[in-house]
Amino acid sequence: MQDQATPSRHYGWTICIVGSAVVFACLGLGRFSLGMLLPSMGASLGLDYGRMGLISTGNFTGYMLAVLLAGTVTQSLGARRTIAAGLALVGLSMMCISRAAGFVPVLLLYFATGIGSGLANVPLMGLISHWFLRDTRGRAAGFMVSGNGVAIVFSGLSSPG
Repeated sequence: MQDQATPSRHYGWTICIVGSAVVFACLGLGRFSLGMLLPSMGASLGLDYGRMGLISTGNFTGYMLAVLLAGTVTQSLGARRTIAAGLALVGLSMMCISRAAGFVPVLLLYFATGIGSGLANVPLMGLISHWFLRDTRGRAAGFMVSGNGVAIVFSGLSSPG
């Protein structure tokens, strides 16, 4: 039995902590670490700047496509399943990228990573308005998006080069 003098923590903050980890994975690692990985990836695969730019464009195009479709997918599957599917796609495509040996596979896999990033991020941000009142939404959203910055720092410290 809980002591009446000790208030329980609002479950929305648990959503926020998990959301920060989701943003870490889907945006920080899935999208924004690409710029740090491209130079060494380009060197090891023999890619010129044009092809590296196309890989980045493929990732962004996948993300934009997913952003356009995320509302419909979320209505069909629900936020939890859409976020989980997006994260699974990001993880699986990034594992496959580590094994890819040419331009076309990397381009297609980064397109898939972009789709997964959008499918995970869009419904996640919608959860803020569900779990928080207007006076705390900004703080909650800011905390959640901090996972992105942490991922960029992590990528910078752990990327080759």
